[in-house]
Amino acid sequence: MGRRATLKNAFPRGELDPDLWQRTDLEHYYLALAKAKNCIVTPQGGVRRRPGLVSTGQRLRRQLEPIVITESMITAANGGTKAYLVDNLTTTSFVTATVTTSPFTVFEVDLGQARQVCFVDLEGFMATATLTTLDEIKTKGVFDDCIAVEYFDGAVWQLLGGSRRNLRNSIGSRSGFYGVLVTLTSSGSRSRRFGAAPGKTVTARYFRVTTVGGANVMGSVSVQQVRFWAETAAISPCRIFPAGKEVDAPYQIALTDSNIDIFRGGVFVAAAAIAAPPEIVSQVVPDGARDTVFLFHPDMQTVALVRQGDHDEWDSTPVDFTDQPATMAAANISVGYDNEVQRLDFTGIAAGDIIAVGLGSALARSTITYSTPAALATSLAALIKTLPEVDGDDIVAVASGPVAAPQITVTFARNNGARAWPRLKAWPLGPSTGSSETVILSPGSLPSGQICTAKNGWPGTGCLSQGRLITGNFRKGPATFAFSLVGSPLSFKINSTATADMAAFFSLDSREAEQIHSIFVGQHLHIFTESGEWWAETRTFDATQALNMVLASRYGIAPNIRPMLVQGQTMFMQGGRDQDGNLALAGVLRDMTYSRDGQNYEVTAASILAGHLVKDVVDMAHRPGVSTKDASLVVLANRDGTFEMLTLLRAQEISAMTPGAMASGALRFLMTDINRRLWAVVERGGDGWLEYFDDDALLDGQISLSGDPRVTVTGLAHLEGEAVYAYADRALVGPFTVAGGQITLETPASEIVVGLPFLVEIETLPLREKVPGGRDGVQEFRPPCRVFEVEFYCNKCGPFQMAANEGDWSDVPLEHFDTLPLPVELSGQETPLVLDTPLLDRLFTGYARVENLVGWTRHGPIKIRQTLPVPFYLQSLRYEVSF
Repeated sequence: MGRRATLKNAFPRGELDPDLWQRTDLEHYYLALAKAKNCIVTPQGGVRRRPGLVSTGQRLRRQLEPIVITESMITAANGGTKAYLVDNLTTTSFVTATVTTSPFTVFEVDLGQARQVCFVDLEGFMATATLTTLDEIKTKGVFDDCIAVEYFDGAVWQLLGGSRRNLRNSIGSRSGFYGVLVTLTSSGSRSRRFGAAPGKTVTARYFRVTTVGGANVMGSVSVQQVRFWAETAAISPCRIFPAGKEVDAPYQIALTDSNIDIFRGGVFVAAAAIAAPPEIVSQVVPDGARDTVFLFHPDMQTVALVRQGDHDEWDSTPVDFTDQPATMAAANISVGYDNEVQRLDFTGIAAGDIIAVGLGSALARSTITYSTPAALATSLAALIKTLPEVDGDDIVAVASGPVAAPQITVTFARNNGARAWPRLKAWPLGPSTGSSETVILSPGSLPSGQICTAKNGWPGTGCLSQGRLITGNFRKGPATFAFSLVGSPLSFKINSTATADMAAFFSLDSREAEQIHSIFVGQHLHIFTESGEWWAETRTFDATQALNMVLASRYGIAPNIRPMLVQGQTMFMQGGRDQDGNLALAGVLRDMTYSRDGQNYEVTAASILAGHLVKDVVDMAHRPGVSTKDASLVVLANRDGTFEMLTLLRAQEISAMTPGAMASGALRFLMTDINRRLWAVVERGGDGWLEYFDDDALLDGQISLSGDPRVTVTGLAHLEGEAVYAYADRALVGPFTVAGGQITLETPASEIVVGLPFLVEIETLPLREKVPGGRDGVQEFRPPCRVFEVEFYCNKCGPFQMAANEGDWSDVPLEHFDTLPLPVELSGQETPLVLDTPLLDRLFTGYARVENLVGWTRHGPIKIRQTLPVPFYLQSLRYEVSF
């Protein structure tokens, strides 16, 4: 009987694609695993449990629906034209009499009955007095508590969330792009969304807007629009992205249906309005610097989200690009004449339902009572005609489909034709629980005019670099990109005499139809299109010089997934279209590496060794290493809710992808903040939740409590109905089923951690070593083999099991998890019983050996698993095989 020993000291290639299991000629084969679920590879060797997900306890915003406000609901005792508050126009404003008292009522709203309200929006509000100098502001007062929205609780007026404290001076200093002070007067109006964190609403009939502290120095108060919103029961798509002015102020921005929520360290601080319906939320491209984030989508006016002072002072403003030159056919701009055609798809509606209608940010001032599809089409066309910029005679609406699920096709014809339009939106308000979705069948196109306007559409992507805003993917020029004037991100001014800092427009010269999906600055400026990867040879943008764009490869990027700079190389998800012209799945992660020899980028597949794991990626994020022992961690979120973790340390030739899965829930979107914390949107129990990865977390959806001993653990709404485990004073207990957002422990504990379990599963690859004997000294077919001894080197491990030779599972004999006394160096006592010591205080480090294994197998795999959510770090695996 022949014997040989095999040492598997590390697994720097992670889990290997089964299609490569026959490639024993590859070095990677002997450095990989057949299965590596819920673990990550470490640069020091071996594998350990993946980071767990820590819950902030913060549910994300659900879909919104408007509460239609009419002129008759408004009382203006201190002057002002009430109709201007609901006319959807920015050219008119409700203006009060001079403010002479404090507090001062701007206007009141009576909803007719108590309604559940999550938001009240004030758009374009300001004071008419002008304070022109900083000294004058100091003398007359900066009105930190200037404006508020209040509701009547039946006894007293209460402040709605976001009032006063987060509204520093509607007169006075105002932060702008990059935190620059741009005005000291009241000429810059503001918009604010008043409300609380998701899930926290108020129910009231009466609301009012007031000011405090501005008597005799504020002048009058001006407001352009007021809007009321309710949160529905429907989950909203969500995209998260970072923002941060300083390292001590990292923000997590959550974009949901018609809303932006701003969190600081996972704690809600403010909300802002945006005209982004659910259909486009996941397609919006964010990019920014310091206190400003731009949000791009070709069907939505570009929005600037700006922090204006304190942590809870945020304003979202649709921006207008100025000084644009007229479009030119020579610049690869479409000059076609097309009418916009949109279709509203309804589901689950019934006769008697009330339907509200909007177009972009405008909301119709009346509603529709649904009866039949044909009547709905007629009423819908009539309401659309009342909205701003719409010509009264040129809307054609046609109905089709059954009563419960009609489809209404709307054509913007004749005087409304040949231009872009915002998305139509219809909100079934009940009493049934219907919904609607808008599809753009034919985007409108104007034959002339500037490239970036309401009539020609907006840029679909962009980024800030070298003091410029670089935008691209215009509706009239999908292969065109533009540089703004240096220091003026909204100006595209081209001087009569060329200067290096002026704006510039460029188009990709290509034989193929290019559509820009992403603009990214890594080692060079990169332009990613649906069918190729381009880069600019020059690293300094000079409007007087030609910009030579070089084509690196023809793979194409997946839309809506931003590239990343990882250890000096640009990584992106491949998309493009298949041979039938359909959008391909995002199933290949690619690396772009600059080659000085070839003077071009080499594009390779970073996921080729684990291609079976990358299914259909919807988002990805990169967490750089934070110490000399750390590698980069790239996490990919798949459409089915699973995810992959790529451990990358190129200097040590570590590139290992492993799969991750949760006991319950689905991972949807990802981001990394400026403090290198990796955040995730987790869908669980019909809601989205904000959580973050933590290397020390042993559970998912984990919360931690400390204080006086307790048996009841609350704050578990995000785990309702789930089977959870708890670490109570460092001892593992459970499982428990969460009911009413809480569990009850058997004994009181002071330090408690609760969450969902996730378990490690590992399996070695089939044994493919060449065996002496046979033709040319190598046997053509392997005889049966037996794994008869396995040695593990563990680092602070809890109990786990192994199986070999296709046998049963058995516990690996670890010291400290038997009935022997705990060593004095661990316990501090002479002979404490192991079972009296909490699990986390008796983790095992050292060698554990399993001997005298029986049975025979063809390929000799070794399987390892956890049955409990305990620490696990396997640094090496050695096993002996007999043939």
